[in-house]
Amino acid sequence: MSTLQMTSPKPSSIWHTGKMTEITIDDLKSLLDGAVRLIDVRERDEYSSGHIPGAINAPLSELADHVEKFRSADVVYVVCQAGGRSAKACEALEGAGLTGLVNVLGGTGAWKARNFPLEVG
Repeated sequence: MSTLQMTSPKPSSIWHTGKMTEITIDDLKSLLDGAVRLIDVRERDEYSSGHIPGAINAPLSELADHVEKFRSADVVYVVCQAGGRSAKACEALEGAGLTGLVNVLGGTGAWKARNFPLEVG
């Protein structure tokens, strides 16, 4: 199990489930005031229809082309629509040698259901 160094504010709901580290959307929202690396692995059309502010689009189908963009980050939060593709992306990125990967539970769908702001485009 990997240890994740967090900076203040420290989220209260980070889970380590086996090798996968996960965070709730509520705790992710509290981190967005700072500089966080958040990647959205949904396809381009899904991303452009509404995404979490500050998220960078790196579709799961093209993820291998984007790995180097995230290698220097200490922590990388990974989101999709519901959590399945982002979990697969975390596994793929870990396989490419990245560490500090955090899967966002519930994904953009849960974010939207909470009426948190979305960026379009």
